[in-house]
Amino acid sequence: MVLLAWAQSSQAQEIYYLFSFSVPHQSLVQAASQAEETGAVMVLRGLVEDNWSITLRKVLAILRDSKSSPQVAIDPTLFERFKVQRVPAVVGVCDDGTVRKVYGNIPIPEALRIIEGSGQCWKR
Repeated sequence: MVLLAWAQSSQAQEIYYLFSFSVPHQSLVQAASQAEETGAVMVLRGLVEDNWSITLRKVLAILRDSKSSPQVAIDPTLFERFKVQRVPAVVGVCDDGTVRKVYGNIPIPEALRIIEGSGQCWKR
């Protein structure tokens, strides 16, 4: 698992952008740039068509088009851990162990503002 420092203004210690390729390409391109800026890890549940080559080509196309290099992971356990059933989802894990989630195709920085102002926390 990858643990990253959240943007300095945030109280979270981990931030993830959980996605699939059902999210429009241009939205993923924007998310890649925003993930790099905020320190978020972009996470896929699994391989496209159970094929590394196809998955890698799709990920590289996003990174190429975004001209960024955020961390990208394939980790189905994070979807289970955070009970994420739909994507895209931005997940923040706070210092006190609470998990905050925002769903929808919105910019990652906006999702972080919602998370920080939200009273909706779920225990891990």
